[in-house]
Amino acid sequence: MRRSSPGVSALIVMGVINLAAQSRITTNPADAHLKRLFPTAANISPHAGTPLHWKIYSVDPKKDPKAQPTAFAFWTTDVVPQERGYNGPTHMFVGMDSHGIIVGAVTDFSTDPYAHFSVDPPEFAAQFKGKSIRAPF
Repeated sequence: MRRSSPGVSALIVMGVINLAAQSRITTNPADAHLKRLFPTAANISPHAGTPLHWKIYSVDPKKDPKAQPTAFAFWTTDVVPQERGYNGPTHMFVGMDSHGIIVGAVTDFSTDPYAHFSVDPPEFAAQFKGKSIRAPF
């Protein structure tokens, strides 16, 4: 049986690490956040598009093909993947209506050592509700 050289093995490992690093940062499943922010949604699209997002419908587009999304939801790490906090990205789930007004936000995960008293408390995410996505903050 022929053995591969350590150099070839190292190249393979580096390639796998590089591919993993290029993939999007994932967090917890969004289902609970979608239900919390959009409890009366008739339909929610798959996570798709550029940047990745969900479309929220108040009328099911399967029943009414002319139905337009009334809101959108996204992970902040999908919209601005290179944005970092003190020790890495803060994964926030944001819902906004079709006019760009934030209907709710949830801090889902943060690696920051001070997150437990800065971005983790519900009051942090709650401050964005009702603000325009275009507002400086």
